[in-house]
Amino acid sequence: MNQHCGQTWLDTFAGVAGAGYSASNQLQAIQIVTWNDYEEGTEIETGISNCITISPSINGTSLQWAITGNENAVDHLRGFHLTRWPAIDESGPRRSGTHTLGLSTYGLVPNTTYQLFVEAIGVPSVQNQMSAPVGYVPQPQPVNAVLTLSVTSGTAPLSISASTANSSSPNGTIASSTINFGDGSATVAGPNASHTYNSPGTFTVTAGVTDSVGATASATQKVTVSPAAPKATLSVSPPAALLR
Repeated sequence: MNQHCGQTWLDTFAGVAGAGYSASNQLQAIQIVTWNDYEEGTEIETGISNCITISPSINGTSLQWAITGNENAVDHLRGFHLTRWPAIDESGPRRSGTHTLGLSTYGLVPNTTYQLFVEAIGVPSVQNQMSAPVGYVPQPQPVNAVLTLSVTSGTAPLSISASTANSSSPNGTIASSTINFGDGSATVAGPNASHTYNSPGTFTVTAGVTDSVGATASATQKVTVSPAAPKATLSVSPPAALLR
């Protein structure tokens, strides 16, 4: 007889026990012959093989898998990696029929190689099955660079303050930042800096931020500096004669 990979076991309960008995009319005992789920003389304690194979793959930021075999012998599935236990699927087991798991919410460290697995947990008395590993290297998420200026216009000489303190990163923390005021002066380290524009013109202030995993981003703002208003000075030569 060919191996039925747990189907005889499942069909017996569904067709015999499940059809005529329930919680209110319980079956006292059942004897099951499963020669096509087992080889003759083997025991049930090690579990019935469901004969499935699991083939995992990575698609963007998702762990996906294909299953070959009868998935009705699988109770649920879970994904995990060797360096973190229990499973990375803390939100709950994936029911059979679900073949994807998003990875972006599990705090995996960017630019780190993980070996991910998928395990199929069998229904009662059916063995679990483990996939081969699949490699995954999370990429850094975009950094949010925020540049705040105290003023964006005024008359020369114009003093301003700039800050990158409101910048943030989903990968960790902001490790460093720079601010360039766009008038040829040297770039200065952030997150806070001050500068004075002595000449009129329109200048682009550029802020650059780097997070704890090396991801970078930038932000810019324009500053308009107007010429100083002229001062009128009156002088008379020669001085007016005294009135007599």
